[in-house]
Amino acid sequence: MCKLILTLIIITSLHFSLNSQVGINTSLPNEKSALDITSTSKGLLPPRMTEAQRNEIIDPIPAGLMLWCIDCGTSGQMQVFNGTSWTDFVGNPASQAPFVCGTSTVSFTYKGSIVTYGTVIGADNKCWLDRNLGANRVALNHTDTEARGDLFQWGREDDGHQSRTSDVTQTLATTNSPGHDDYIAVTYAGSTPPYAWSNPQDLNLWQGVNGVNNVCPTGFRLPTETELEAERNSWITDDIFGAFASPLKLTLTMYRNDIGNIWGTNTGNYWTSTVVNNTSVRLLLVPNVFNCDWLNNQIGFGNAVRCIKN
Repeated sequence: MCKLILTLIIITSLHFSLNSQVGINTSLPNEKSALDITSTSKGLLPPRMTEAQRNEIIDPIPAGLMLWCIDCGTSGQMQVFNGTSWTDFVGNPASQAPFVCGTSTVSFTYKGSIVTYGTVIGADNKCWLDRNLGANRVALNHTDTEARGDLFQWGREDDGHQSRTSDVTQTLATTNSPGHDDYIAVTYAGSTPPYAWSNPQDLNLWQGVNGVNNVCPTGFRLPTETELEAERNSWITDDIFGAFASPLKLTLTMYRNDIGNIWGTNTGNYWTSTVVNNTSVRLLLVPNVFNCDWLNNQIGFGNAVRCIKN
């Protein structure tokens, strides 16, 4: 008999939950509401998190999910996911957390995946990403192989060619977007000086944040020679040790030559957006037996990229 009574109670409760509303502090919840909360002294407190924590919510995110973003906008913001993106309560794009270089991180798509890099303040109060594009971490020392990053042919987009193990082709591109992830071996591909990876050559691909093939995150770009020289002038010594001791923690990256081989074990090689004649300027880092130097490099070579905020 006791089991029968308990079963009846459960069935009755289930029927009630499926066919009525829930009221908190009220015995007569509004019939149009699934949940009716009544109070004259307390409010409804939604989940509270930072923008970075919100961005860590695992997909798929259900449309209608609501939260309070602690650091979005100037004073925080109530936000809702509309099925595609986060918005405020009237459908406008959600406010972002104020960007503070050295504290804020930058999330962007790289090689088809979302990556998140930190930021650092360099010389002249310029803001930089805290690692080279493709690096697995901020450098622990000047020879840290996990911090080398990828090696881009100057002006090429993030198409996979920059991976150190990418295949090599001997066919020059005919457009600014080759449409494949092979490294183009310029001297074997019928190119003549200045050994460009495309024919015709275009020296405007990495100019500013609106460069056609800008590989940096939104709002970032390749540095100019002047900007990277300002960093160099701030180093305690003009060598790889001074470069690593700086806020940028630059490393020995090596480079990829005109036939696709990786060389320069004891060198760091960093592209700038500056072009001279038909070449681009790169910063060469070397051990302290030599000073660092600027070289005009064939754009078919592969060097590291460190992005600066516009």
